[in-house]
Amino acid sequence: MRIAFPVDEAKEGENVLDVCISSVFGRARYFLIIDNESGNIEFVENPGFNMPNAAGMHAAMALIKNSCKKVVVKNIGPKARMALEEAGISVDLIGGEVSKVKDYLG
Repeated sequence: MRIAFPVDEAKEGENVLDVCISSVFGRARYFLIIDNESGNIEFVENPGFNMPNAAGMHAAMALIKNSCKKVVVKNIGPKARMALEEAGISVDLIGGEVSKVKDYLG
């Protein structure tokens, strides 16, 4: 399953999972996408990052295009959430106690 996390920085090597989950969905700079079946990890630029409006919808479309099945967010707008859920992508809304991707994954 491909799981996406909105993040504001991209890291490489051993620290790739040591990135903070962004407090915004549509305006996060990147999405960290983890394929837990193949082990592949990639950063994808968020097309919504610089959009003047509808950033969340542009971000949602990028995750749909990248075949994600789950997105882990701290905050998301209702239209973007609906678009993701209608595409079969589950939305896991997390609280402030989880700050980094590695914390979520355990």
